[in-house]
Amino acid sequence: MRPDLQRSPSFSFAVPMYNKSNIDCERGGCYVQVWDDHQTEGGLNDFVVIGGSAGSIAAMKLILGALPASFPAPVLIVIHLSRRRPSALDQILNRASALHCEFAHDKQEIIPGRIYLAPPERHLVVAGQVIRLIHGPRHNLSRPAIDPLFRSAAESFGPYVTGIVLSGMLDDGAQGLIAIKERGGTTIVQDPEDAIHRGMPESALRYAEIDHVLSAAEIGALLLEHVGQRTPELARPSDLLVEGNPGHVPALKEAAGMQDPNEVIQPESDLYVLSCPECGGPLSEIRDNKRLNYTCVVGHSFTLETLSEVQHDGVERALWTALRSLRELISLRRRMLERMELRQWDSPRRAELQKEIEEAQRDAAVLHGLLQREHV
Repeated sequence: MRPDLQRSPSFSFAVPMYNKSNIDCERGGCYVQVWDDHQTEGGLNDFVVIGGSAGSIAAMKLILGALPASFPAPVLIVIHLSRRRPSALDQILNRASALHCEFAHDKQEIIPGRIYLAPPERHLVVAGQVIRLIHGPRHNLSRPAIDPLFRSAAESFGPYVTGIVLSGMLDDGAQGLIAIKERGGTTIVQDPEDAIHRGMPESALRYAEIDHVLSAAEIGALLLEHVGQRTPELARPSDLLVEGNPGHVPALKEAAGMQDPNEVIQPESDLYVLSCPECGGPLSEIRDNKRLNYTCVVGHSFTLETLSEVQHDGVERALWTALRSLRELISLRRRMLERMELRQWDSPRRAELQKEIEEAQRDAAVLHGLLQREHV
């Protein structure tokens, strides 16, 4: 653990109880009607959310393997999964953990002591004690993405959330940890020295206020030590509601994107002269805390770091496309020249074709040299 980060005495909390039947999703938004201003029997006392990407499964197995079957909190997990092949992640984690692990289902009630995984191609978000799965726009090129889960958990349960970011590239999860911390929750990051890929842990440390920086083994031990170990104080659910709108969970609408085709989204910030890599629409620049973010009119969103990486990849793709086009042009011009020579056509066009082939070859050599550099 870093010396400047002190371990908090406890992070076990009470949360309000929500009525599953009172959850209504409209135009991608979710409005949760609270039952009462006290905790109801069977309510959740802790809420754990974990996000990971490349290299995180080994860490996830260590963390979950430390938790007994009697673990008193639900664990909701987003790992960036391939959309092109079935995932056996639930079977892998079931073998590693005493807790029951399954891919989440839409409108499923959240039960303590269970592990819920985001399925491929669906954002996993929470509205009170109910899971919503949403096929909304990608966030930072990912669906499922970590930030929507973390933000929705923070909006539903405020200080009763523990958020954990594990190994991965780029920066998904950092904004979600900011939201958790702003609402009084506990933030944990896998030590970059312990992570296979440092990008996500380092981004979280750079932008969010982090309570604990630990190895995967230490994270499991800390959860086991603290979750459910103290009598929680009762809190008024109204204290957890955000943006002055009772029961409103904004992260759900954000995850869903623009569901109504007649809805016109007005930019809430400066319109920046950049195009969305996903749909080609204009991007709006959002200034949020320490970070710059970019969102298009249908809801695709990017951090500055991810957008920069995507544009870098786009430049390389454009250069390879240009090189391919030049080589095809050279091939076609040569074919034309061969046919003219075969028919013994004595035409000024033959000299023009030869000149065009030589120019295309020079241009192709320049592009090939750019692509051979270590960084395009």
